[in-house]
Amino acid sequence: MIIIGILTALAGIAIVLTSRSITTFFHEMGHAIPALLFTDGPVTVYVGSYGDVSKSLKLNFGRLTIYFKFNFLDWNIGLCRHNGSGYLITELITILGGPLMSVVISVFLIIYMAKNGANENMAFLFGVFILSSFWDFLVNMYPSKTPYQLHDGGFIYSDGFQLKKMISESSFPDQYFNAVKKHQEKDYYGAAEELMALLKSGFKKREVYRLLVACLEKTGNVDQAIAHFEEFYQGFKFHTEDFGTLSNLFLKKGEYIRALNSIEKALHKDYTNVHYINTKGLILSGMGNWKMAIEQFSAALHHQPQFIDAYRNRGYAKLKIGETEEARADLNFALQEDPTSPYSHYYLAKYFEKKWQYVKALEHYEKAREMGIDLPGIDFEIEEARRLAR
Repeated sequence: MIIIGILTALAGIAIVLTSRSITTFFHEMGHAIPALLFTDGPVTVYVGSYGDVSKSLKLNFGRLTIYFKFNFLDWNIGLCRHNGSGYLITELITILGGPLMSVVISVFLIIYMAKNGANENMAFLFGVFILSSFWDFLVNMYPSKTPYQLHDGGFIYSDGFQLKKMISESSFPDQYFNAVKKHQEKDYYGAAEELMALLKSGFKKREVYRLLVACLEKTGNVDQAIAHFEEFYQGFKFHTEDFGTLSNLFLKKGEYIRALNSIEKALHKDYTNVHYINTKGLILSGMGNWKMAIEQFSAALHHQPQFIDAYRNRGYAKLKIGETEEARADLNFALQEDPTSPYSHYYLAKYFEKKWQYVKALEHYEKAREMGIDLPGIDFEIEEARRLAR
């Protein structure tokens, strides 16, 4: 009897966790379907992660791509990415689609049971799905001011917060929405011009500053981005993610002390955020504090063992202090789990240089350049590796 009770309990837990994954899938499809209808670009759905494709099952259906990451402990995680339509009404429908899908599932199951009845086991199963869908609706419609951290380091807010934000922005000038549309189309220069004109006209809103900083960073105008952030700081209270963004800007400029001060403020509010911990490691790497950087990357991996950026960065830091084989293990793992990053190839090229294996170093350098790595001096490094490989 005890064994049967344990097995029953485990089965119940499995059903609950599975129901959350299924409910998350339907929620994200509630976003994806209107996105496919109202936009022409690709639509990507992630179930079980916030954009992490490693160890995920990939399914393609024309413009729709779905990634299933089978991690039942992350039972409330999902994401739908699309380019956006640029129109208020269609964006509202797309955002509402997710929570409404949860309501539709609950209503359908309730009506089915009312019409057809259900035995004890079926009633339990349906009840779990109904509660799961209802919970999904409540969690996503609550306008929480705390964003979710995406796998690529970005942020996303709950559906409720996005709806509240869109309604508050509905009175914004058309120029702002033109800038949003240009940003979605990756016309960052055009979007930045629209937003700077808005600021000059006296329309100084948090959303305008944030989007302008993002556009300036994309165009490489880091000094301007910092200047606008500092102007923004005079009129608005910084949120945690603002300190994270500012730290990344200082890091790109090589102003490590200012970057460190900013990331410490972000970590003070969100000390388990693996992206902030990783950024601190990068800052310490820039300062030449390789051992302290390794501690930060290891701390990030403690909180999120599959955080590939931390493996990659820790591997390079280990290489700098002479732990070559430990470095290669980290870098090989990072490349295996995420073959899309040119930095894994670049760091492996450094590893093979240390081993005087210049032919292999050249292969990885060329692969990094082919994948679009943005590093000054990469062409010189390739030519030097080619000379030594002869």
